[in-house]
Amino acid sequence: MWHRKTSLVPVADNIPGSEMPMFCDLWRTIGPKMPKKGRDKGEDLDPLSIRPQLQTALEALYGHYAKTFELWEKAGIKVPPCFIVVCNNTATSKLVYDYISGFNRKNSDGSIEPVNGRLKLFRNFDEHGNPYARQNTLLII
Repeated sequence: MWHRKTSLVPVADNIPGSEMPMFCDLWRTIGPKMPKKGRDKGEDLDPLSIRPQLQTALEALYGHYAKTFELWEKAGIKVPPCFIVVCNNTATSKLVYDYISGFNRKNSDGSIEPVNGRLKLFRNFDEHGNPYARQNTLLII
């Protein structure tokens, strides 16, 4: 079966204060505030503290994806649609990956606390923090 690939840009720009929709040039807005090159540079960053503009963009695209996912399920299409996020470097990629899929947070006392991903269909952990046998989200660097 052949499926067409379509690139989407978030258009539901609900962050006020700009003449031009921010999502048209999201990187110019948030780029200087994101991690610099190298995955080790983003090691101590909290995925839940990514820029609100990026969170909003991800949520807007995810909302479209979730509707498409549901339509495909109803139509009996066995292969789900694909959702690809491309980032500028590996530190940002890891941060966004953890935000989307979930991660284990190391607390100050050394204990580990599972944190669920913010995009439900892409979570890699169940509600108890147990990893799924088959991941829903992959990090490719």
